[in-house]
Amino acid sequence: MAEVGYCSCVGTPYVTTPWESASFPRKVRQKQEHAADKFAAHFLMPDVELQKMKGKGIKDVAQYFGIPEEMVKLRLTMFGIATDDDS
Repeated sequence: MAEVGYCSCVGTPYVTTPWESASFPRKVRQKQEHAADKFAAHFLMPDVELQKMKGKGIKDVAQYFGIPEEMVKLRLTMFGIATDDDS
C-alpha cells in the first residue's frame, strides 16, 4: 500500500536498482517513504472510520480494518493519537 502512496505523493513509482541505491540520497528516499506511509495510513484507516473505534484496543482496531497491529500503531503514533501499547 505504501507503494500506492508513493506514486500518489511523488508522482512516479520508485524502483531501487543496485546502481541507484548508492547514488539516490537516503534523506530524499526516507522523506518520500514517510509521505507514502502517511498516505497508506490514511487510506486504510480514514479519520471518520477511526473515530468509530475510539476507546478500543489495538487488536480490535486492527481486526476492524483488517490490517496488521503494527500498521495501527504506526497510524496512531504518526498522528499523535496513541495512548500506550494497549492491545
